[in-house]
Amino acid sequence: DDVARIGRLVEATRAAQGHALNHRSSRSHAVLGAVLTVRGRSSRWIFVDLAGSERVKKSDVDGVRMMEAMATNASLSAL
Repeated sequence: DDVARIGRLVEATRAAQGHALNHRSSRSHAVLGAVLTVRGRSSRWIFVDLAGSERVKKSDVDGVRMMEAMATNASLSAL
């Protein structure tokens, strides 16, 4: 229940807009850490959802959305 609640919160607060290639693009990364304990043993899990890279020319964006796409691409390159 907690994971589903957090997922709904992230989805509700994540900014998303469409462009020529995708009707809904968030241009954001998400990281969720969880500790799962079963029968006294704990495991730590990290879930990562990375924004996809965009071909700025093909997505037909400009202004702020172009800068966001370029920043997303730069952050993926850094990883």
